[in-house]
Amino acid sequence: MEELPDSNEELFRDLLAMDSPAPIPANILITRGNVAGAKRNLHSEMKSTTAKRQKTDGKFQRDEEDFSDESDDEYDSKIEEKTLELESMVEELTTQNDNLEARIRALESEQHELKFQRRRVQLKARRRRSGRRPDHFDGIKPMGPDAFLQIWLLISTLGDVGSQIKTKLAQFSKSKALAKASQSNGLQFPRVEGVDSLQQSATITCGDSPTELRRQLLVALATCSARMTWDMAESMRRVRGRERWNEDGDGT
Repeated sequence: MEELPDSNEELFRDLLAMDSPAPIPANILITRGNVAGAKRNLHSEMKSTTAKRQKTDGKFQRDEEDFSDESDDEYDSKIEEKTLELESMVEELTTQNDNLEARIRALESEQHELKFQRRRVQLKARRRRSGRRPDHFDGIKPMGPDAFLQIWLLISTLGDVGSQIKTKLAQFSKSKALAKASQSNGLQFPRVEGVDSLQQSATITCGDSPTELRRQLLVALATCSARMTWDMAESMRRVRGRERWNEDGDGT
Protein backbone atom coordinates (compact mmCIF):
# COMPACT_ATOMS: atom_id res chain seq x y z
CA MET A 1 0.00 0.00 0.00
CA GLU A 2 1.33 3.34 -1.03
CA GLU A 3 1.93 5.92 1.61
CA LEU A 4 -0.29 8.95 1.53
CA PRO A 5 1.29 12.35 0.94
CA ASP A 6 1.94 14.41 3.98
CA SER A 7 0.10 17.48 2.73
CA ASN A 8 -2.38 18.64 0.17
CA GLU A 9 0.30 20.54 -1.76
CA GLU A 10 2.36 17.41 -2.34
CA LEU A 11 -0.75 15.55 -3.44
CA PHE A 12 -1.61 18.36 -5.81
CA ARG A 13 1.88 18.35 -7.35
CA ASP A 14 1.81 14.57 -7.77
CA LEU A 15 -1.49 14.73 -9.55
CA LEU A 16 -0.27 17.46 -11.86
CA ALA A 17 2.79 15.43 -12.70
CA MET A 18 0.71 12.40 -13.74
CA ASP A 19 0.22 11.83 -17.40
CA SER A 20 -3.57 12.08 -17.55
CA PRO A 21 -5.69 12.64 -20.60
CA ALA A 22 -7.98 14.96 -18.67
CA PRO A 23 -6.85 17.06 -15.72
CA ILE A 24 -8.75 16.73 -12.41
CA PRO A 25 -10.36 19.94 -11.22
CA ALA A 26 -8.59 21.69 -8.38
CA ASN A 27 -11.60 21.67 -6.09
CA ILE A 28 -11.85 17.90 -6.32
CA LEU A 29 -8.18 17.54 -5.54
CA ILE A 30 -8.54 19.77 -2.49
CA THR A 31 -11.53 17.79 -1.28
CA ARG A 32 -9.65 14.52 -1.61
CA GLY A 33 -6.76 15.98 0.34
CA ASN A 34 -9.05 17.08 3.13
CA VAL A 35 -10.57 13.62 3.32
CA ALA A 36 -7.15 12.03 3.54
CA GLY A 37 -6.11 14.41 6.29
CA ALA A 38 -9.31 13.70 8.21
CA LYS A 39 -8.62 9.97 7.96
CA ARG A 40 -5.15 10.45 9.35
CA ASN A 41 -6.43 12.53 12.24
CA LEU A 42 -9.12 9.98 13.00
CA HIS A 43 -6.60 7.17 12.97
CA SER A 44 -4.33 9.10 15.34
CA GLU A 45 -7.22 9.79 17.72
CA MET A 46 -8.18 6.10 17.67
CA LYS A 47 -4.65 5.11 18.57
CA SER A 48 -4.55 7.68 21.40
CA THR A 49 -7.93 6.55 22.74
CA THR A 50 -6.84 2.90 22.67
CA ALA A 51 -3.66 3.74 24.59
CA LYS A 52 -5.61 5.72 27.21
CA ARG A 53 -8.10 2.89 27.65
CA GLN A 54 -5.33 0.35 28.10
CA LYS A 55 -3.64 2.61 30.60
CA THR A 56 -6.88 3.11 32.53
CA ASP A 57 -7.65 -0.61 32.51
CA GLY A 58 -4.19 -1.32 33.82
CA LYS A 59 -4.64 1.21 36.60
CA PHE A 60 -7.97 -0.29 37.63
CA GLN A 61 -6.43 -3.72 37.63
CA ARG A 62 -3.56 -2.56 39.81
CA ASP A 63 -5.98 -0.86 42.22
CA GLU A 64 -8.00 -4.04 42.53
CA GLU A 65 -4.82 -5.97 43.24
CA ASP A 66 -3.75 -3.44 45.90
CA PHE A 67 -7.12 -3.51 47.72
CA SER A 68 -7.15 -7.14 48.59
CA ASP A 69 -8.72 -8.63 51.74
CA GLU A 70 -5.41 -8.40 53.52
CA SER A 71 -5.20 -4.69 52.74
CA ASP A 72 -8.72 -4.19 54.13
CA ASP A 73 -7.74 -5.83 57.41
CA GLU A 74 -4.64 -3.67 57.60
CA TYR A 75 -6.63 -0.48 57.11
CA ASP A 76 -9.23 -1.62 59.64
CA SER A 77 -6.53 -2.18 62.24
CA LYS A 78 -5.05 1.27 61.58
CA ILE A 79 -8.46 2.91 61.85
CA GLU A 80 -9.16 1.10 65.11
CA GLU A 81 -5.76 2.15 66.47
CA LYS A 82 -6.43 5.81 65.65
CA THR A 83 -9.90 5.55 67.18
CA LEU A 84 -8.50 4.20 70.44
CA GLU A 85 -5.86 6.92 70.48
CA LEU A 86 -8.53 9.57 69.96
CA GLU A 87 -10.71 8.17 72.76
CA SER A 88 -7.73 8.09 75.11
CA MET A 89 -6.93 11.71 74.31
CA VAL A 90 -10.55 12.76 74.88
CA GLU A 91 -10.59 10.96 78.24
CA GLU A 92 -7.33 12.61 79.28
CA LEU A 93 -8.61 16.06 78.32
CA THR A 94 -11.85 15.42 80.22
CA THR A 95 -9.88 14.49 83.33
CA GLN A 96 -7.74 17.61 83.01
CA ASN A 97 -10.88 19.71 82.63
CA ASP A 98 -12.41 18.20 85.79
CA ASN A 99 -9.20 18.88 87.70
CA LEU A 100 -9.13 22.47 86.47
CA GLU A 101 -12.75 23.01 87.50
CA ALA A 102 -12.02 21.60 90.96
CA ARG A 103 -8.99 23.87 91.23
CA ILE A 104 -11.08 26.87 90.17
CA ARG A 105 -13.68 26.08 92.83
CA ALA A 106 -10.95 25.77 95.46
CA LEU A 107 -9.45 29.11 94.42
CA GLU A 108 -12.87 30.76 94.53
CA SER A 109 -13.39 29.40 98.03
CA GLU A 110 -9.98 30.71 99.13
CA GLN A 111 -10.77 34.07 97.55
CA HIS A 112 -14.07 34.25 99.42
CA GLU A 113 -12.34 33.39 102.70
CA LEU A 114 -9.69 36.06 102.10
CA LYS A 115 -12.38 38.64 101.37
CA PHE A 116 -14.14 37.67 104.58
CA GLN A 117 -10.90 37.99 106.58
CA ARG A 118 -10.16 41.35 104.96
CA ARG A 119 -13.63 42.54 105.93
CA ARG A 120 -13.04 41.50 109.53
CA VAL A 121 -9.71 43.35 109.61
CA GLN A 122 -11.35 46.46 108.17
CA LEU A 123 -14.11 46.33 110.77
CA LYS A 124 -11.58 45.95 113.60
CA ALA A 125 -9.55 48.88 112.29
CA ARG A 126 -12.69 50.98 111.99
CA ARG A 127 -13.69 50.11 115.55
CA ARG A 128 -10.23 51.05 116.83
CA ARG A 129 -10.46 54.40 115.08
CA SER A 130 -13.91 55.02 116.55
CA GLY A 131 -12.76 54.16 120.09
CA ARG A 132 -14.55 50.83 120.33
CA ARG A 133 -12.77 47.69 121.34
CA PRO A 134 -11.96 45.44 118.36
CA ASP A 135 -13.55 42.49 120.10
CA HIS A 136 -16.62 44.42 121.17
CA PHE A 137 -19.52 42.04 121.59
CA ASP A 138 -22.86 42.59 119.86
CA GLY A 139 -24.92 41.20 122.71
CA ILE A 140 -24.49 39.12 125.85
CA LYS A 141 -21.41 36.96 125.98
CA PRO A 142 -21.08 34.23 128.60
CA MET A 143 -18.82 35.01 131.54
CA GLY A 144 -18.07 33.12 134.69
CA PRO A 145 -20.30 33.71 137.73
CA ASP A 146 -17.36 34.91 139.83
CA ALA A 147 -16.69 37.68 137.34
CA PHE A 148 -20.23 38.98 137.64
CA LEU A 149 -20.12 38.86 141.43
CA GLN A 150 -16.87 40.82 141.36
CA ILE A 151 -18.53 43.39 139.12
CA TRP A 152 -21.45 43.59 141.53
CA LEU A 153 -19.15 44.13 144.51
CA LEU A 154 -17.13 46.69 142.57
CA ILE A 155 -20.27 48.68 141.80
CA SER A 156 -21.17 48.69 145.50
CA THR A 157 -17.81 50.32 146.38
CA LEU A 158 -18.08 53.20 143.89
CA GLY A 159 -20.14 55.52 146.10
CA ASP A 160 -22.28 57.99 144.20
CA VAL A 161 -21.14 56.63 140.86
CA GLY A 162 -22.07 53.16 142.01
CA SER A 163 -25.51 54.41 143.02
CA GLN A 164 -26.00 55.89 139.56
CA ILE A 165 -24.97 52.62 137.99
CA LYS A 166 -27.34 50.73 140.26
CA THR A 167 -30.16 53.06 139.26
CA LYS A 168 -29.31 52.46 135.62
CA LEU A 169 -29.33 48.73 136.21
CA ALA A 170 -32.71 48.99 137.87
CA GLN A 171 -34.09 50.86 134.85
CA PHE A 172 -32.78 48.24 132.49
CA SER A 173 -34.18 45.50 134.69
CA LYS A 174 -37.65 46.54 133.54
CA SER A 175 -36.80 46.07 129.86
CA LYS A 176 -38.09 43.31 127.66
CA ALA A 177 -34.54 42.14 127.04
CA LEU A 178 -34.12 41.33 130.72
CA ALA A 179 -37.45 39.52 130.86
CA LYS A 180 -36.52 37.53 127.75
CA ALA A 181 -33.10 36.64 129.17
CA SER A 182 -34.69 35.63 132.46
CA GLN A 183 -37.23 33.38 130.78
CA SER A 184 -34.56 31.80 128.59
CA ASN A 185 -32.69 30.85 131.78
CA GLY A 186 -35.84 29.41 133.36
CA LEU A 187 -36.19 32.32 135.86
CA GLN A 188 -39.07 34.67 136.58
CA PHE A 189 -37.46 38.01 137.37
CA PRO A 190 -39.80 40.55 139.07
CA ARG A 191 -39.95 44.20 138.03
CA VAL A 192 -38.34 46.36 140.70
CA GLU A 193 -37.51 50.02 141.30
CA GLY A 194 -33.89 49.60 142.44
CA VAL A 195 -31.05 47.21 142.81
CA ASP A 196 -31.59 46.83 146.56
CA SER A 197 -35.19 45.84 145.94
CA LEU A 198 -33.89 43.55 143.20
CA GLN A 199 -31.65 41.75 145.65
CA GLN A 200 -34.43 41.56 148.27
CA SER A 201 -36.90 40.19 145.75
CA ALA A 202 -34.38 37.61 144.65
CA THR A 203 -33.78 36.63 148.24
CA ILE A 204 -37.48 36.36 148.94
CA THR A 205 -38.14 34.41 145.76
CA CYS A 206 -35.21 32.05 146.04
CA GLY A 207 -34.89 31.87 149.77
CA ASP A 208 -31.44 31.87 151.25
CA SER A 209 -29.95 29.82 148.43
CA PRO A 210 -26.86 31.71 147.24
CA THR A 211 -26.79 29.68 144.02
CA GLU A 212 -30.22 30.81 142.87
CA LEU A 213 -29.53 34.37 143.98
CA ARG A 214 -26.34 34.35 142.01
CA ARG A 215 -28.20 33.07 138.96
CA GLN A 216 -30.69 35.89 139.28
CA LEU A 217 -27.91 38.46 139.55
CA LEU A 218 -26.04 36.95 136.62
CA VAL A 219 -29.06 37.34 134.38
CA ALA A 220 -29.64 40.92 135.50
CA LEU A 221 -26.02 42.00 135.25
CA ALA A 222 -25.42 40.26 131.94
CA THR A 223 -28.41 41.89 130.31
CA CYS A 224 -27.98 45.33 131.84
CA SER A 225 -24.22 45.59 131.38
CA ALA A 226 -24.48 44.46 127.78
CA ARG A 227 -27.20 46.99 127.04
CA MET A 228 -25.37 49.78 128.85
CA THR A 229 -22.07 49.06 127.12
CA TRP A 230 -23.72 48.90 123.73
CA ASP A 231 -25.71 52.11 124.20
CA MET A 232 -22.69 54.00 125.53
CA ALA A 233 -20.53 52.83 122.64
CA GLU A 234 -23.17 53.81 120.11
CA SER A 235 -23.58 57.22 121.73
CA MET A 236 -19.83 57.83 121.67
CA ARG A 237 -19.65 56.73 118.06
CA ARG A 238 -22.42 59.14 117.06
CA VAL A 239 -20.83 62.00 118.99
CA ARG A 240 -17.41 61.41 117.47
CA GLY A 241 -18.99 61.07 114.05
CA ARG A 242 -20.59 64.48 114.42
CA GLU A 243 -17.31 65.96 115.65
CA ARG A 244 -15.44 64.66 112.60
CA TRP A 245 -18.22 65.91 110.39
CA ASN A 246 -17.98 69.40 111.87
CA GLU A 247 -14.18 69.42 111.56
CA ASP A 248 -14.50 68.70 107.85
CA GLY A 249 -16.69 71.74 107.46
CA ASP A 250 -19.75 69.77 106.40
CA GLY A 251 -21.70 70.13 109.65
CA THR A 252 -23.63 72.94 111.16
